[in-house]
Amino acid sequence: QEIVDDVLWNFEQHTIAIWSPVVRARKGTHAELFKQFVEQGYMSGRVNGHDADFEKPPTLDKNFRHDIDVRIDRFLLSKDRRHRTTEAVENALKLGGGALAVTSLRIPKKTLDAEGMTRPEHPEGTTISWSEDFACPEHGAFMPELSPRVFSFNSPLGACPECQGLGIQRQFNPDLIIDDTLTVANGCVLPWRQSMSPGWYKKLLKQVCEHYGISPNIPFGLLDEDAKDILLYGSGSTIIHFHFESDNGSVYKMNRPWEGIIA
Repeated sequence: QEIVDDVLWNFEQHTIAIWSPVVRARKGTHAELFKQFVEQGYMSGRVNGHDADFEKPPTLDKNFRHDIDVRIDRFLLSKDRRHRTTEAVENALKLGGGALAVTSLRIPKKTLDAEGMTRPEHPEGTTISWSEDFACPEHGAFMPELSPRVFSFNSPLGACPECQGLGIQRQFNPDLIIDDTLTVANGCVLPWRQSMSPGWYKKLLKQVCEHYGISPNIPFGLLDEDAKDILLYGSGSTIIHFHFESDNGSVYKMNRPWEGIIA
């Protein structure tokens, strides 16, 4: 109801559109999403800032990031339409994961009496966003609910998520892990040579090389940057088929992404 009150305060007597920001900077064609919108009764909206008919949606490149807003309702806002406003706000928040936006499509002809208070005079085209959370609906920045622990040096609640409040970041130094003069076949990963299962790790790495066509017989320092990046930091979501045969003849197989030397 606080959001409804705020919408009324800002846009009473404006003709408004209430939007639900369903997709923000996500890759994909989103074809199935458009079908779902139509099935739920939402026929129009905006795609990447442009008006769109969801029954005949634009063809989106799956490799690019897109923004999709659903138009929940459009009407002349007034106090006697509070029920309609509440329903539209609730639907927008539900569809948009707790966020919504309201745009003024047409401004009132005269300024309303705000009972001694200065009511904002928004020009036509003004858009204001709201969120149920302590979050920016445009960029996704999030803040936990305010409490004393947020400001405590001894609590992780308000700490920087990158350094966890330490003020420093600990990272692996590849130069201390890899001997650039050695090949994968000769055990270029120094810590693995001292592990209890050096053979296991060497087989893993060789099969990653085989999958990507990387030579295991070239010194690590002479490999191209893409090859080094895959070996060090993993294959992402790409599945690699690993298979191993023990000395007693038993075979073990697994299909999974390569996590990387620095996992």
